[in-house]
Amino acid sequence: MAVREAEPVGSLQEVHEVGLDREDLFTIYRSMLTARGIEERGHILYKQGKIPGSFYTGRGNEASAVGVATAMGPEDVGCPLQRDIGALAAQLADEISRDLNGPYALFGHSLGGLLAFELAHALKARNVPAPLALFASGTAGPARRDVSEYAREKTDEQLIARLRDLQGTAEAALANRELMQLMLPILRADFLLCGSFAYGRREPLGMPIHVFGGKQDSVRADQLLDWQADAASGFSLDLFDGHHFFLVQHESAVLRCVRRYAEEHLARWRNGAARRLTAG
Repeated sequence: MAVREAEPVGSLQEVHEVGLDREDLFTIYRSMLTARGIEERGHILYKQGKIPGSFYTGRGNEASAVGVATAMGPEDVGCPLQRDIGALAAQLADEISRDLNGPYALFGHSLGGLLAFELAHALKARNVPAPLALFASGTAGPARRDVSEYAREKTDEQLIARLRDLQGTAEAALANRELMQLMLPILRADFLLCGSFAYGRREPLGMPIHVFGGKQDSVRADQLLDWQADAASGFSLDLFDGHHFFLVQHESAVLRCVRRYAEEHLARWRNGAARRLTAG
């Protein structure tokens, strides 16, 4: 399991005490905090530190919570949460490096996009073959990103207000005190995870970067375009109607874009592999 620092989320007993089973908790996280269309297809790296699919879709502590709801045993539920994005990326890179023996891509939404960026650099530092592409959704480019508002721990009231701003959580869920007691420590740790990011001095990544955004999201188009500074071999920006969780509203359209770009890169990779085989 990946190392996660800070306070535990709670136990399965506490989950049952508020009348929730694992499927309920998974449904809540899927609707409230995660990119539903992709993660429903099983591409959640964070469950057991493995990579079951072609795309990394983990969203830090939120993805670990999905794992708590669906995969982890009772002994894992109280694992402390991670608050250092560099340490988390390094941990994930160590866990998955040996499994990356074929073509793959990285995908992250919101904080997951920033984590995918850090993971790409961590894999590069370990001389692991680069992903075919990095997909960043609903998240500002890292080069000029200001994470200062996430560097200090937020109160429950501030977290709930932020969830309302993102327009991805039902009021009934926000009004459920017991549910919030389970969810807010995870969201608080995720915000601190974002606040720990430091760009420093970086070389551009040697892979195409494909960026998705919501036209009505608080992440502006110019912030999405900032990803160009880290793309050494291709960049695209696709905008969809909607706020921060536009990819839930337009799941099929987003997945079509991901598939189209991925198939293009995979075809190039196969052609290159065939040429190398012929030359050898």
